[in-house]
Amino acid sequence: MSILRVQRIASPILGAALAWLLLAGIAGAQGLDATALELRLPPEGTVGQEMTLSARLTNETGVAVVGAEVVFLRAVRFMNVGSDLELGRTVTDEQGTATLSVVHRGEGEMMVTARFDGNTQYGPASASGSVHIQPGPPQYVEKAGVRIPGINVYLLAGILGTVWTLYFVVMTLILLIAREGSGLADI
Repeated sequence: MSILRVQRIASPILGAALAWLLLAGIAGAQGLDATALELRLPPEGTVGQEMTLSARLTNETGVAVVGAEVVFLRAVRFMNVGSDLELGRTVTDEQGTATLSVVHRGEGEMMVTARFDGNTQYGPASASGSVHIQPGPPQYVEKAGVRIPGINVYLLAGILGTVWTLYFVVMTLILLIAREGSGLADI
């Protein structure tokens, strides 16, 4: 019976402790200053050219938040699975602006998200937008032929020619020796 009595006493105490922790967590989260993040994107970009993404982080009164880390993400889809690809992280300057330069390799509509995860003083914020990426010059051009760094084509042809010439000379000598050897066996 004593075990049952301890469980009846412990259950309300544990429940009260959990409720207090939950309320303290909510009150602590409400104590953070609210933030706003404004994402600034160029109207369009071109494949292979550098593009600057920027986001301005301010508190609830409009004052710049300095020294906060902002993450830039791009929405991607691969094999019917969508996710966010991190483009980079940067820290806000004196004006609360975080900038990141990126070079895009694909064309089409690109969804960008800037995210501030919050810290001990400020709450989290995020902003999203899209940029249309125009086609640009090809990013990869194939070149036919053999490419060995440090060796040009003429040197490679000379080496291969020398090796095949040596093979020919050795085979000729083997045939001559074999022919001479067959004549000695008759004597």
